[in-house]
Amino acid sequence: MKRIKTIDIELSRPFTPVRGLDGYLNVRALLRWRGQAVETITIPITNGECSAKDFDSVLPRYIAKIMAVVLRTQLPNLGNQTLTQMLRDRPRPAENSRLPSISVAVCTRDRADDLRACLTALSDLDEPPLEVIVVDNAPRTSATRDLVEALQRSPLRGGTRFRYILEPKPGLDWARNRAIEEACGEIVAYTDDDVLVDRGWTRAIAKTFADNPDVMALTGLVEPYELETEAQITFEELGGFSRGY
Repeated sequence: MKRIKTIDIELSRPFTPVRGLDGYLNVRALLRWRGQAVETITIPITNGECSAKDFDSVLPRYIAKIMAVVLRTQLPNLGNQTLTQMLRDRPRPAENSRLPSISVAVCTRDRADDLRACLTALSDLDEPPLEVIVVDNAPRTSATRDLVEALQRSPLRGGTRFRYILEPKPGLDWARNRAIEEACGEIVAYTDDDVLVDRGWTRAIAKTFADNPDVMALTGLVEPYELETEAQITFEELGGFSRGY
Protein backbone atom coordinates (compact mmCIF):
# COMPACT_ATOMS: atom_id res chain seq x y z
CA MET A 1 0.00 0.00 0.00
CA LYS A 2 1.22 3.49 -0.86
CA ARG A 3 1.38 6.02 1.93
CA ILE A 4 0.70 9.76 1.71
CA LYS A 5 3.08 12.27 3.31
CA THR A 6 1.42 15.09 5.27
CA ILE A 7 3.25 18.42 5.61
CA ASP A 8 2.63 22.11 6.30
CA ILE A 9 3.81 24.81 3.85
CA GLU A 10 4.12 28.42 5.00
CA LEU A 11 3.64 30.49 1.83
CA SER A 12 5.42 33.54 3.22
CA ARG A 13 8.69 31.57 3.30
CA PRO A 14 10.64 29.82 0.50
CA PHE A 15 9.55 26.26 -0.20
CA THR A 16 11.86 23.62 1.28
CA PRO A 17 12.11 20.39 -0.78
CA VAL A 18 10.94 17.23 1.00
CA ARG A 19 13.20 14.24 0.46
CA GLY A 20 13.19 10.57 1.46
CA LEU A 21 9.72 9.95 0.04
CA ASP A 22 10.30 6.53 -1.51
CA GLY A 23 7.18 4.44 -0.93
CA TYR A 24 4.86 7.44 -0.77
CA LEU A 25 2.15 8.02 -3.37
CA ASN A 26 2.12 11.83 -3.09
CA VAL A 27 2.30 14.72 -0.65
CA ARG A 28 -0.75 16.21 1.07
CA ALA A 29 0.21 19.77 2.03
CA LEU A 30 -1.67 22.22 4.24
CA LEU A 31 -0.98 25.68 2.82
CA ARG A 32 -0.70 28.54 5.30
CA TRP A 33 -0.29 32.28 4.96
CA ARG A 34 1.32 33.68 8.12
CA GLY A 35 -0.07 30.75 10.07
CA GLN A 36 -3.60 30.99 8.65
CA ALA A 37 -4.76 27.78 6.96
CA VAL A 38 -5.62 28.43 3.31
CA GLU A 39 -6.14 25.13 1.47
CA THR A 40 -5.06 21.51 1.36
CA ILE A 41 -3.37 20.49 -1.89
CA THR A 42 -1.88 17.33 -3.38
CA ILE A 43 1.67 17.57 -4.75
CA PRO A 44 3.29 14.89 -6.94
CA ILE A 45 6.53 13.18 -6.00
CA THR A 46 9.41 12.87 -8.47
CA ASN A 47 12.20 10.36 -7.82
CA GLY A 48 11.43 10.12 -4.11
CA GLU A 49 11.37 13.89 -3.64
CA CYS A 50 8.86 16.71 -3.58
CA SER A 51 10.77 19.54 -5.20
CA ALA A 52 10.08 23.24 -5.67
CA LYS A 53 9.28 22.41 -9.31
CA ASP A 54 6.66 19.85 -8.20
CA PHE A 55 5.16 22.42 -5.83
CA ASP A 56 5.10 25.15 -8.49
CA SER A 57 3.34 22.79 -10.91
CA VAL A 58 0.15 22.71 -8.81
CA LEU A 59 0.21 26.06 -6.98
CA PRO A 60 -1.36 28.19 -9.79
CA ARG A 61 -4.68 26.35 -9.35
CA TYR A 62 -5.03 27.89 -5.88
CA ILE A 63 -3.81 31.45 -6.47
CA ALA A 64 -7.29 33.00 -6.23
CA LYS A 65 -8.02 31.38 -2.88
CA ILE A 66 -4.56 32.24 -1.55
CA MET A 67 -4.97 35.88 -2.51
CA ALA A 68 -8.38 36.03 -0.83
CA VAL A 69 -6.81 34.88 2.44
CA VAL A 70 -3.91 37.32 2.02
CA LEU A 71 -6.42 40.16 1.64
CA ARG A 72 -8.37 39.06 4.71
CA THR A 73 -5.10 38.92 6.66
CA GLN A 74 -4.21 42.45 5.62
CA LEU A 75 -7.80 43.66 6.06
CA PRO A 76 -9.06 41.60 9.03
CA ASN A 77 -12.60 42.95 8.97
CA LEU A 78 -13.28 42.21 5.33
CA GLY A 79 -14.93 38.84 5.98
CA ASN A 80 -17.59 38.15 3.35
CA GLN A 81 -18.19 41.84 2.66
CA THR A 82 -16.90 43.78 -0.30
CA LEU A 83 -13.97 46.12 0.27
CA THR A 84 -16.28 49.11 -0.18
CA GLN A 85 -18.68 47.85 2.50
CA MET A 86 -15.84 47.16 4.88
CA LEU A 87 -14.40 50.67 4.51
CA ARG A 88 -17.79 52.32 4.85
CA ASP A 89 -19.49 50.31 7.59
CA ARG A 90 -16.97 48.59 9.86
CA PRO A 91 -14.25 50.38 11.81
CA ARG A 92 -11.18 48.31 12.57
CA PRO A 93 -11.06 47.19 16.25
CA ALA A 94 -8.16 48.27 18.40
CA GLU A 95 -5.30 45.79 18.28
CA ASN A 96 -4.91 45.97 22.05
CA SER A 97 -8.55 45.07 22.78
CA ARG A 98 -8.88 42.38 25.45
CA LEU A 99 -9.41 38.83 24.27
CA PRO A 100 -11.87 36.62 26.16
CA SER A 101 -10.47 33.96 28.46
CA ILE A 102 -10.62 30.31 27.39
CA SER A 103 -11.05 27.09 29.33
CA VAL A 104 -9.92 24.15 27.20
CA ALA A 105 -11.82 20.92 27.93
CA VAL A 106 -10.54 17.44 27.07
CA CYS A 107 -12.95 14.58 27.77
CA THR A 108 -11.21 11.23 27.96
CA ARG A 109 -11.49 7.63 29.10
CA ASP A 110 -8.54 5.25 29.57
CA ARG A 111 -6.33 6.63 26.77
CA ALA A 112 -3.41 8.06 28.71
CA ASP A 113 -0.86 7.68 25.90
CA ASP A 114 -2.96 9.67 23.42
CA LEU A 115 -3.85 12.13 26.15
CA ARG A 116 -0.22 12.86 26.98
CA ALA A 117 0.47 13.91 23.37
CA CYS A 118 -2.71 16.03 23.37
CA LEU A 119 -1.78 17.83 26.59
CA THR A 120 1.77 18.37 25.37
CA ALA A 121 0.42 20.21 22.31
CA LEU A 122 -1.93 22.25 24.51
CA SER A 123 1.02 23.38 26.63
CA ASP A 124 2.71 24.84 23.53
CA LEU A 125 -0.02 27.25 22.40
CA ASP A 126 0.89 30.79 21.34
CA GLU A 127 -2.00 32.08 23.48
CA PRO A 128 -2.07 29.96 26.67
CA PRO A 129 -5.60 29.19 27.91
CA LEU A 130 -6.79 30.10 31.37
CA GLU A 131 -6.87 26.38 32.17
CA VAL A 132 -7.00 22.91 30.64
CA ILE A 133 -9.73 20.78 32.21
CA VAL A 134 -9.29 17.02 31.83
CA VAL A 135 -12.60 15.26 32.43
CA ASP A 136 -11.95 11.59 33.26
CA ASN A 137 -15.16 9.83 32.23
CA ALA A 138 -15.95 6.66 34.22
CA PRO A 139 -12.35 5.43 34.13
CA ARG A 140 -11.32 1.83 34.72
CA THR A 141 -7.80 2.76 35.82
CA SER A 142 -6.03 5.66 37.53
CA ALA A 143 -3.75 6.34 34.53
CA THR A 144 -5.42 9.63 33.55
CA ARG A 145 -5.43 10.96 37.09
CA ASP A 146 -1.77 9.99 37.52
CA LEU A 147 -0.84 11.76 34.28
CA VAL A 148 -2.61 15.01 35.18
CA GLU A 149 -1.24 15.01 38.72
CA ALA A 150 2.28 14.55 37.32
CA LEU A 151 1.72 17.54 35.02
CA GLN A 152 0.43 19.60 37.93
CA ARG A 153 3.66 18.91 39.82
CA SER A 154 5.92 19.48 36.82
CA PRO A 155 4.08 21.51 34.15
CA LEU A 156 5.11 21.26 30.53
CA ARG A 157 6.69 24.21 28.75
CA GLY A 158 4.44 27.25 28.96
CA GLY A 159 3.26 26.62 32.52
CA THR A 160 -0.25 25.58 31.44
CA ARG A 161 -2.64 25.02 34.35
CA PHE A 162 -4.11 21.49 34.24
CA ARG A 163 -7.17 20.49 36.25
CA TYR A 164 -8.40 16.93 36.80
CA ILE A 165 -12.14 16.29 37.09
CA LEU A 166 -13.71 12.87 37.64
CA GLU A 167 -17.12 12.36 35.99
CA PRO A 168 -18.41 8.94 37.15
CA LYS A 169 -21.41 8.79 34.80
CA PRO A 170 -20.28 7.22 31.51
CA GLY A 171 -21.02 9.07 28.28
CA LEU A 172 -19.51 11.95 26.35
CA ASP A 173 -22.51 14.22 26.97
CA TRP A 174 -22.10 13.84 30.72
CA ALA A 175 -18.39 14.59 30.42
CA ARG A 176 -18.87 17.68 28.25
CA ASN A 177 -21.61 19.08 30.48
CA ARG A 178 -19.39 18.54 33.51
CA ALA A 179 -16.66 20.55 31.77
CA ILE A 180 -19.11 23.45 31.32
CA GLU A 181 -20.01 23.33 35.02
CA GLU A 182 -16.34 23.37 36.05
CA ALA A 183 -14.97 25.92 33.56
CA CYS A 184 -13.77 29.31 34.80
CA GLY A 185 -13.16 30.88 31.38
CA GLU A 186 -15.56 32.96 29.29
CA ILE A 187 -15.29 30.42 26.46
CA VAL A 188 -15.18 26.62 26.66
CA ALA A 189 -13.10 25.10 23.85
CA TYR A 190 -13.39 21.35 23.39
CA THR A 191 -10.84 19.10 21.78
CA ASP A 192 -10.57 15.31 21.70
CA ASP A 193 -7.91 13.37 23.57
CA ASP A 194 -6.29 12.13 20.32
CA VAL A 195 -5.94 15.59 18.74
CA LEU A 196 -2.80 17.73 18.43
CA VAL A 197 -4.05 21.31 18.29
CA ASP A 198 -2.41 23.99 16.16
CA ARG A 199 -0.29 26.51 18.07
CA GLY A 200 -2.60 29.32 16.99
CA TRP A 201 -5.79 27.49 18.00
CA THR A 202 -6.80 29.40 21.14
CA ARG A 203 -5.76 32.77 19.73
CA ALA A 204 -7.95 32.20 16.65
CA ILE A 205 -10.91 31.19 18.82
CA ALA A 206 -10.57 34.17 21.15
CA LYS A 207 -10.07 36.66 18.31
CA THR A 208 -13.03 35.33 16.32
CA PHE A 209 -15.36 35.77 19.30
CA ALA A 210 -13.91 39.22 20.07
CA ASP A 211 -14.37 40.38 16.47
CA ASN A 212 -17.86 38.86 16.11
CA PRO A 213 -19.90 39.52 19.29
CA ASP A 214 -23.06 37.94 17.82
CA VAL A 215 -21.34 34.56 17.29
CA MET A 216 -22.27 31.97 19.92
CA ALA A 217 -20.30 28.94 18.71
CA LEU A 218 -17.67 28.07 16.13
CA THR A 219 -15.78 25.11 14.73
CA GLY A 220 -12.47 24.83 12.93
CA LEU A 221 -10.42 22.86 10.45
CA VAL A 222 -9.38 19.29 11.33
CA GLU A 223 -6.54 17.87 9.24
CA PRO A 224 -4.98 14.38 9.52
CA TYR A 225 -1.65 14.34 11.35
CA GLU A 226 -0.49 11.40 9.24
CA LEU A 227 -1.69 9.14 6.43
CA GLU A 228 0.53 6.13 6.95
CA THR A 229 -1.98 3.26 7.05
CA GLU A 230 -4.76 1.97 4.82
CA ALA A 231 -7.35 2.74 7.50
CA GLN A 232 -6.18 6.36 7.81
CA ILE A 233 -6.24 6.92 4.06
CA THR A 234 -9.65 5.24 3.64
CA PHE A 235 -11.11 7.38 6.43
CA GLU A 236 -9.97 10.57 4.67
CA GLU A 237 -11.24 9.35 1.29
CA LEU A 238 -14.67 8.80 2.87
CA GLY A 239 -14.81 12.36 4.19
CA GLY A 240 -12.64 12.49 7.29
CA PHE A 241 -13.23 15.26 9.82
CA SER A 242 -12.50 18.23 7.56
CA ARG A 243 -15.45 20.53 6.84
CA GLY A 244 -13.58 23.10 4.76
CA TYR A 245 -12.02 26.44 5.53
